[in-house]
Amino acid sequence: MEKEATLLPPGSKPRAFTLDRITCLEAAGELEPALKLANQYRDFYPNEFTFYYLSSQILERMKKYPDAIAAAKKGFEVSYGDNKIRMATLLVRLYGSVPDKASAKKIVDEITAQIKPDAKLQIRTHRYLKKLQEAWASL
Repeated sequence: MEKEATLLPPGSKPRAFTLDRITCLEAAGELEPALKLANQYRDFYPNEFTFYYLSSQILERMKKYPDAIAAAKKGFEVSYGDNKIRMATLLVRLYGSVPDKASAKKIVDEITAQIKPDAKLQIRTHRYLKKLQEAWASL
């Protein structure tokens, strides 16, 4: 992936290659390099959910919960739609690890007040909301 990324025009940021690379590094247990890359791309794309989500997950796996919560909170602020629900689920899980049930409840309440998809629609939003409720129930 690194070799392919070098074929891009000078100055471009190989975002897609980097997403795959972070995922592969994490899966291989190379958490520090994966985190370094995720943080680097968070800086490149500060208003995008993706790299906050990845870095938060890696930090959670490293049991660095305060750092994971900080990254997830920023990711929550810049996300919307289904990605906001996904980040909320991650935050609830992280808050359960510290534990901070009050903050988790606040996130659940915010999402359930904001996002109310039509029950007749067959969309993934329902699945993400179910995962959020499951995360909350697990606390």
